[in-house]
Amino acid sequence: MGFRIAICPMAPLYAATKAAGDLLRETGDLRPCMEREVDFPAFNRMIGLEELRALEASFSPRG
Repeated sequence: MGFRIAICPMAPLYAATKAAGDLLRETGDLRPCMEREVDFPAFNRMIGLEELRALEASFSPRG
């Protein structure tokens, strides 16, 4: 097809979901994975939420 790179943005989510499911089946507890989680503000920074909100605002009608 001529592509040099293929991006699979859902792969990390699928891997994390499988790991959480495996841990839950094995131990019945997800608390051990909490040390590896990011908090909500850090997640928002990672996905660039402020930039996305600015882009969204640029398309919103000014009232």
